[in-house]
Amino acid sequence: MAEYENAYNIWREIEEYDNIALFGHVNPDGDCVSSVRAMKALITKYFPNKKVYVSGSVPFNLVNLCYKSDDLSELENKEFLGILLDLNEGKRVEDKMYKKAKELAYIDHHMLNEEIINCPLYYKIVDAPSATFVIYKFMKDLKLELNEEIAYYLYIGLVTDTQRFLHDSDVETFKMAEELVKFSIDTKKIYKEVDKTSEAIIKFKVFVYTHYKFSKNACYLIIPKEAYLDLGLKQNDISHEIALLANLNGYHYWCFFIENEDGKSVRCEYRSDGTRNVQSIAKKFNGGGHFAASGGTLYSMEDINKVIEYIDTLE
Repeated sequence: MAEYENAYNIWREIEEYDNIALFGHVNPDGDCVSSVRAMKALITKYFPNKKVYVSGSVPFNLVNLCYKSDDLSELENKEFLGILLDLNEGKRVEDKMYKKAKELAYIDHHMLNEEIINCPLYYKIVDAPSATFVIYKFMKDLKLELNEEIAYYLYIGLVTDTQRFLHDSDVETFKMAEELVKFSIDTKKIYKEVDKTSEAIIKFKVFVYTHYKFSKNACYLIIPKEAYLDLGLKQNDISHEIALLANLNGYHYWCFFIENEDGKSVRCEYRSDGTRNVQSIAKKFNGGGHFAASGGTLYSMEDINKVIEYIDTLE
């Protein structure tokens, strides 16, 4: 089925439901939180009488850019359409209320999997620069118009997932940015908030630069939960700091292994310089993502060695 047809089918279901809930992934980033808000702004622009709910937490550096999520308990005993944004599998949804949706739709830019393929409602552009880029294309396919609020949230997702276009410089990406900034978006405020740091983060950076390790192919860091909890930080506050290891000594791979706050699992962040496929690493170890940026989960700190050993077998 063509993506246009998928877009039309999702929009037709949106028309049918009085209640719609928008869901993002666990440990949400800027693209995730802005995708759900851009989608809400789009739906309410065309259907102002519908009840549209956004779910999920907001990272500390985005709290001044994105409003708080809604209380989805209001949806108990109501029929609603659930739309999953910036993810391709239910187990990664942060708010488990999605399981109570009468129908689910996916709008995403990660790799295809069976869960997506078996869902009749999905709109996906694999390896698009951001989920907000996918929403933008969704709108173009359906000839829907932007407004200032939609453009604002689409732009936040675009610049955060590309790291200000560092990881994507395609002409189409810049054309999208050009169209969005025509809506008088305060880009200086966005960059200031996104770059916001704290004394605790600075102390964590010291930890990064004094504890990283090298293997044959990778630069990596193992982060016990005490390393960030003792600083008053949460797991999601530190995951993007993996950029501190980028291209260190010219290594093609760099990784974070973050012990979860409950000590029962390990969050894995995999990155490459764009010449190596970390998506294949993530897929082998309970994860997924993109060619140069992926993530996954381990269920034992001891399994970290297995990941490093595997990476060291790669070229």
